[in-house]
Amino acid sequence: SYCIHQLPWQIGDKDMIDKAALEELESGMLSESTVRREFGAQFVQDSDGYFRAIKMEACTIPNGKDPCVEIVGDPKARYVLAIDQNVSDSETADHFAMCVIKIVERTNSDGSKNEIGLVVHQYAEAGPPLKEHIFYLWYLLTHFNIVYIGYDSSQGKNLGFINICNESELFREKNITLKHINADFGTDREEDIVKQVRKGYNRDNRMIVQPQAFHSQFQTAANEHLQACFDNKRILFAAKALPNPDVFKAMQTQEVGAVLKVHSSFKNANPEAVSKGEPGLKDEFIEHQDILMDLVKTECALIEVKVSSLGHMSYDIPQHMKRNNKKISRVRRDSYSALLLCNWCLRIYLAAMNLPTEEDDGDCIPVLV
Repeated sequence: SYCIHQLPWQIGDKDMIDKAALEELESGMLSESTVRREFGAQFVQDSDGYFRAIKMEACTIPNGKDPCVEIVGDPKARYVLAIDQNVSDSETADHFAMCVIKIVERTNSDGSKNEIGLVVHQYAEAGPPLKEHIFYLWYLLTHFNIVYIGYDSSQGKNLGFINICNESELFREKNITLKHINADFGTDREEDIVKQVRKGYNRDNRMIVQPQAFHSQFQTAANEHLQACFDNKRILFAAKALPNPDVFKAMQTQEVGAVLKVHSSFKNANPEAVSKGEPGLKDEFIEHQDILMDLVKTECALIEVKVSSLGHMSYDIPQHMKRNNKKISRVRRDSYSALLLCNWCLRIYLAAMNLPTEEDDGDCIPVLV
């Protein structure tokens, strides 16, 4: 028989603690909540990160109820898509993440109505070939009524994933060209961005793409907005499909066989079963969405805020969780980043669509004769 004790780091012998962890611990760079949980043997009911787990759970539709995750969208609904790109072919790299938010109407206690976001579908893969990411974007565009797209353009527009897709054989064959909205998304004035989006947005011409660099000002504004959405339930997480027999049965009849052929989650499955898109693999695909719904909330709960000596704020997972960055199962934050961007794009889109349409006088200048 044996007994296991959880002891705070001050009691044990310091020689038993990893040297790098001890240096980081004594440097004072870790947040108090991280020190309490990871080194102080203190168990708390809720996360002390920037996004509280209890708040996100309150924003989650209970299992067994509607609405649930979706693998095929409602053709009458509108969806916003965000992309946190990473084209590395290493399985230990960051995830290539995408998040799909459905625009739903909420009736408030006073009878008024407003539009909020519902997270219904996600994508998070590390290591597959670039063509799989391209194919999955095509799948989302053809199975969901995507009205607005945002992507991380920190590396520049020319190197962005959207341009890569436009030049791909698949998009050329399907005659799909996604275009950037002519707006200055780097400005500090949100009002100016919204006005420019309202003027430049053209869904019929597929001019629906917002390039967004993850600079300090954007991250601060977007994180504060996401936190406020959790506090006021302006963004919800769809329920899991497996605990809802009726929804799960209906989803099994939806046609998604094409995406099963390339999805890396099934790369070890029977090739013949994959090519046929057999129901068993579709069950796994649905279950995979349930798993990703938990993943994004877990990543959000781990986010901590750090302030540099110059006053710049950064939002990241705890430093000690980054040490094992060579493991496939390492902790990542890319699903959180995709959600952060998608929720911000939803804000911009709804604000722009609620503005009145401005009449275009054109470039004609009247001349008195």
